[in-house]
Amino acid sequence: TQDLQAMITGQIRAFTTDQIAKLTTDQVVVLTTAQAAVLTTSQIGALTADQLKVLGAENLQSMTVAQIRALTTDQIVKLTTGQVVALTTAQVAALTSSQVTSLTTEQVDALTTAQVSAFTAAQIVTLTTDQIRALATVDLAAMNTAQIRAITIYQIAQLKTDQVVAMGTAQVAALTSAQVSALTTDQVQAFGTLGVNALTAVQVRALTTGQIANLTTDQIDALTTEQAAALTLAQIVAMTSSQIKAIQPGDLAAMSVAQIRGISTSNAEKLTTTQVAALTTAQVRALTTDQIASLTTGQLIALTTAQAAALTSTQIRALSTESISALETQDLQALTGGPLNALSSS
Repeated sequence: TQDLQAMITGQIRAFTTDQIAKLTTDQVVVLTTAQAAVLTTSQIGALTADQLKVLGAENLQSMTVAQIRALTTDQIVKLTTGQVVALTTAQVAALTSSQVTSLTTEQVDALTTAQVSAFTAAQIVTLTTDQIRALATVDLAAMNTAQIRAITIYQIAQLKTDQVVAMGTAQVAALTSAQVSALTTDQVQAFGTLGVNALTAVQVRALTTGQIANLTTDQIDALTTEQAAALTLAQIVAMTSSQIKAIQPGDLAAMSVAQIRGISTSNAEKLTTTQVAALTTAQVRALTTDQIASLTTGQLIALTTAQAAALTSTQIRALSTESISALETQDLQALTGGPLNALSSS
């Protein structure tokens, strides 16, 4: 072994691939970093699994990216977790798609945060379901926004909930609309209030009706005014009464009249009195006759004088006698013209 260790780099490079494959593990283990660094790509490809396993971490680190890329997928699989961890970030970033795909889940799990952060977008796309799920939460949390956006819609749906929880608000905000739509309902719930709060208006509109219907009331409560205003009619229709009740009054007031009209009658009657009182006069005037007819006496009592004055003749006619009786005296006094005539004829 000392004779082999004494060889100059030119002599090492002169070995044929057959001679390289015949070296004993005792001989390979004594190779210096200088010798390992001059191995040709053909010689590296000839190394056996047993030879690779005894190759020191320092020797691996001394190799060029071209040498690392010369490792076959069969050889990559045989690397120990200790050797994988020893790879430099430059070497990791140089791995071919085939080499990345061949990594075992144990090897992926062993990767350091710095190594995972070195993955290119092209490498991330090649990760299998098992490999994606094998990424440590701290490693996923350290990915930059470009890496996050590189995750395919199939891969993102395979992330474990603890991995989703580990994502930072900047990472959540970087998700594409397609990625958002691909999330499972469990994953969306795992975002918690901070994750949902980090969604952009565009991302909110990308949520499927199934995802919307499974948001927790705390997540609905955490929606910003901009997010609430971004909800589509289909999303509003998909919301449960508990979710509708969880919308902040100020957020409800920021919604368009089209959104307000999209609230089902069963949900409209579940609005809190605080929410009803927060509606703008334009929103009140836009309520459908079915929505008006569904309002409870408590909700009608909660109407402000300005809101009552905004009611149209058609809306007044939709009120039952009991509902009209629930209107406050000052609200009745605020009715003029057509609405007043409609009240007289009801």
